[in-house]
Amino acid sequence: MKKILFFFLFPLTLISLERKPWFGNLFELESDSAFTYSRYHSIQDSVRPLTTPANNYLFYFDMGMAPSSDWALDLDIELAKTSERSFGVQSYAGQFRMLWYDDLIGDLFSVVTGVSARGVTGKSVRDVNSPYHSYFNAEINLALGKEIVEDPPFWRARSYFFGAVGMANKGSPWARANLYFDINKKDKHQFSLFGESYFGFGSQHEVNVDHFHGYAKIHHQSVDLGLAYRYGLNIWGLLSFEYAHRVYSRSFPKNVNFFTLRYQLPFSPF
Repeated sequence: MKKILFFFLFPLTLISLERKPWFGNLFELESDSAFTYSRYHSIQDSVRPLTTPANNYLFYFDMGMAPSSDWALDLDIELAKTSERSFGVQSYAGQFRMLWYDDLIGDLFSVVTGVSARGVTGKSVRDVNSPYHSYFNAEINLALGKEIVEDPPFWRARSYFFGAVGMANKGSPWARANLYFDINKKDKHQFSLFGESYFGFGSQHEVNVDHFHGYAKIHHQSVDLGLAYRYGLNIWGLLSFEYAHRVYSRSFPKNVNFFTLRYQLPFSPF
């Protein structure tokens, strides 16, 4: 049955790229599929107000694997329908990560560094609803975390930080800083609180929605706060619901509400 699921999911999983500072089991594939609906009424520092609310639909699929205990790979693809464009591919990306320290085997913290590259379609770059800087976007990232185990083999709580700096094929760099805190009830119920931020260092402080060409030259800022509940399906993975709200923005969509339904499944095709 797991082999059947592999052939069903693999064509879709070529979203978010992995951020946790822990790897899965050796040679085990991990799929992450999600649907996010987001809605907002205005863009902070826009040259003109929006005439109608923005309603956006994002489907994303990620597939990752750790061929070694020291490094891992993952690929993703995003499909989107927004207020500005019809349904289609928004972006696709790949990531390579290295594990330097592992708290699960006695180190004080888990430390992972990575590099990623993301291609974005032309229609998406020209869409103010797409958060990317330009057609080619590259990042270097760092994840740092600690896991508490009180009832082996289940972890009880964990927290981790994810930070990244990036540069596109044009414009100014950006930085991201995210913080997560999770609680686990024997892999059956998981609860999470998180904060995610995104800062672009361009020189422009206004967003021209009528002649938009990506956020590469815009001095944008945003902070989102959210929570998640995940339900364990035993060998069938995790089903989760996530909600996030944008609490701060500059030259970026304002007061955005995000609703996400996610399904994560680790499995072996062998």
